[in-house]
Amino acid sequence: METIKAIHTRHSVRAFKDDPIEPQLLTMIVTDAQQTPHGAIHNHGKSILQRGTH
Repeated sequence: METIKAIHTRHSVRAFKDDPIEPQLLTMIVTDAQQTPHGAIHNHGKSILQRGTH
């Protein structure tokens, strides 16, 4: 997807499916997200990944 198209077609998700996600896919998504630029902020953010129904 082109960057400009992605910017203009983005949306917030407020409903989620109950479909399970493979642990390897979750690891890949979190690892890739950690590599995204954070602008001028040099401190690292914290993420919490919760699996399950609680």
